[in-house]
Amino acid sequence: MDLYLIKTLTGLKPADQISEDKYKKIALNETRKYKVTKPRNLGFHKKYFVLLNLVFENQDEYKTPEELLDNIKIKLRMYDIKKSFDGKPYPKLHSISFANMDQYKFEEFYKKTLTVLSDFIKVDSYELEQEVINLM
Repeated sequence: MDLYLIKTLTGLKPADQISEDKYKKIALNETRKYKVTKPRNLGFHKKYFVLLNLVFENQDEYKTPEELLDNIKIKLRMYDIKKSFDGKPYPKLHSISFANMDQYKFEEFYKKTLTVLSDFIKVDSYELEQEVINLM
């Protein structure tokens, strides 16, 4: 069960009506275990793609932003090795979808990507991030 909670001065409370309905179904004094994640921030997601597109527009090696993203994932070892029908290994790239990465993991991915891309285009990572902020 996914339950979205907000921390208040008096404790955690449901963040929306769906969570409220689920919360009401939990019996008083019933122990539950929840994994704490932070839902992805859409603005930060957009910031990532501003970064990706900025670097894409300032290089000639990759033909699409998606190809650049695939190579970032490979550089960061974000893949599993699978085998084709003929037994040849190939990388199965990990997804960065909202379902697969919470905000904490996505922020870590952003920082690593910033380093990879600043090295790739030979620009200081601070300067690169400032350009991204200016474009937002």
